Amino acid sequence: MSAISRCATWVGLCAVLLGARDTNAQIVYVTTPKDVVTRMLELGDLTPGEVLYDLGSGDGRIPIEAARRYGVRAIGVEREPELIRVSRARARDAGLEELVTFREANLFDVDFESADVVTLYLLPTINQRLVPKLSKLATGSRIVSHQYMIPGMTADLGVRFVSEEDAATHMLYLYTTPLVSTDPPAGAEPPKRD
Repeated sequence: MSAISRCATWVGLCAVLLGARDTNAQIVYVTTPKDVVTRMLELGDLTPGEVLYDLGSGDGRIPIEAARRYGVRAIGVEREPELIRVSRARARDAGLEELVTFREANLFDVDFESADVVTLYLLPTINQRLVPKLSKLATGSRIVSHQYMIPGMTADLGVRFVSEEDAATHMLYLYTTPLVSTDPPAGAEPPKRD
């Protein structure tokens, strides 16, 4: 992990530990190693014609790789203008402008109900705040979260993955909608999966 990534992670963790109320203070940019991106996309089980949303898309590596490998339409949502500029340039250089879009926005303000796959690398508190929006995804949509679970929800699969790029252990979690609560209300039946 680079010194910048370590610093960004430290700042983000301090904001959480100090109880920062500003969502933007809790969201920091930390790059995802390329082999982790590949594994996340494999878990998402993408097929051509599907739509992927990457919430907190950073430098755009996940949407660009999704479009390149799977021919899907990919949308990156990022709040930092400089990262949006870099992402758009990378998509243009890869010749993927027809498939890849980047939106400068707060991820809580974006409608991503059309997503077949949503990718996340966000802190658990942010993941938990996204549950109402994630719950609106169509049945069978996939959510792949890097490093952090979605609190209160049951993952379909958890994968421990050691990256060759940074030699660190990464956790990847796959959820399929409808999301299943870890504490369903008394007497409630869990959603049926086909």
